[in-house]
Amino acid sequence: MLNIIIKHMSVHIRRAKPTKKGRVRMSLELNYNGKTWFEPLNVFEYENPKTPEEREHNKSKKIYAEKTRVLKISEFENEGGSSPVNYRGQQSFITYFKKLANEKYEVEGNYATWQATYQHLLNFVDGQDTKFKDCNDDFLNRFRTYLLKTKSRKSDTDLSINSANVYLSKVKAALNRAQVERIVTDNPSSRIKNITREETEREFLSHDELVRLKGTHCDYTLLKKAFIFSCLTGLRWSDVAKLKWKEVIFTKQDDKWKIHYTQKKTKKKQYHPIKKQAVELLGEFGEADEVVFKGLHYSANNNRILIKWVKAAEINKHITFHCARHTYAVISLIATKNLFLVSDLLGHSDIKTTQIYAKIVNETKDIGVDLFPDI
Repeated sequence: MLNIIIKHMSVHIRRAKPTKKGRVRMSLELNYNGKTWFEPLNVFEYENPKTPEEREHNKSKKIYAEKTRVLKISEFENEGGSSPVNYRGQQSFITYFKKLANEKYEVEGNYATWQATYQHLLNFVDGQDTKFKDCNDDFLNRFRTYLLKTKSRKSDTDLSINSANVYLSKVKAALNRAQVERIVTDNPSSRIKNITREETEREFLSHDELVRLKGTHCDYTLLKKAFIFSCLTGLRWSDVAKLKWKEVIFTKQDDKWKIHYTQKKTKKKQYHPIKKQAVELLGEFGEADEVVFKGLHYSANNNRILIKWVKAAEINKHITFHCARHTYAVISLIATKNLFLVSDLLGHSDIKTTQIYAKIVNETKDIGVDLFPDI
């Protein structure tokens, strides 16, 4: 392997042990005066390429890795090669954050949140580049203050406390990851006070509203089917979007339909019983490894279609796709009156998360009593 040394600095391409699928992750090993650290390349090779496509993939990734290796050496040389800490500190935090944000593509809510954070970060630094060495306590504290005083990007109203909380947490998460990747040695995240969240109302559909919505025309049939399916099963968007036909199973022993899947958010395996109506909604089964809702993607346009559909059903609520999960939780809790059962069905790791729905149910009961006419 070719090795270039400049001012006691060397950069190698390293390959990890193959995974069970025969994929080999690649990273850069950087050495400076006896100190070593690694930077992931976020690419892989096939250990034993079998097809022309896999061989072409390996070829392109080797070229990419080599170009990145040479670029690292060039960057180090241009910075004077004073130390690995100074070298890494000269890298752009803004570019790094944008890369992380782009990695969240097609993850419900998460991608949009990271992109929104990136835009606020750009506004905060006035479009100027910011290096890792500048991301100190003062930088994070000033960004925290900025979030508490700035306007929402969607309207001229103040940014909500909960949005400010989330955006600050994303910047902290980026610095935490940079610390793991040994880009920074001093991480100010733990020293900066979080922004306390406010408890918010969780919108959901009542049983009657859900029936009415199901009977209302939607401009995007696939979105309608996916939303109603989520209302009937409690699955998040991320799990609905990746659900495969082989994960929808009928067990003769129990005479039940179930979904055997792994939650994308928690990585927790779920053996989830579902109503026959939910299965009938899917129509004819496809190939085992095909996704059930093929062609469904998260987008702003789909959100607009959903809002239009809800309005057409004469439902005066701000409903997002995630409200389908809230709907399932509330209707299930009203029907079963069993908090622990509903918690298990939702795949919650903490019963406190489910207790929020219990509060909603109690409020719904109070409204029902208040509306009961006098005699």
